[in-house]
Amino acid sequence: MLVTDLVGNPGPTRFYSYYPAMAREPDGVTCWGRYGDSTETYMPPLTLSLGVWHHIEFWVTLNMPGQHDGGQKFWIDGALRGSWSGVSFRDSAA
Repeated sequence: MLVTDLVGNPGPTRFYSYYPAMAREPDGVTCWGRYGDSTETYMPPLTLSLGVWHHIEFWVTLNMPGQHDGGQKFWIDGALRGSWSGVSFRDSAA
């Protein structure tokens, strides 16, 4: 990812996935990914530098059907910057 056309501070990097068991907005229906479930951990720094290439990696482990043993992690420039555990992405093996 080359961040060259941006001006100012792009803000902290955040990643999330939509999954059936994710936290909902206060309306109980809508999912935007901004409400964590307390399993996420972010390790600063999370801001990308302007005008340079960044290497972004995102890793997902599916849970066993019906279990909360899935997870995801992301790295920026080879350094682990975010981690989630105890995620239930699926209820069946399909």
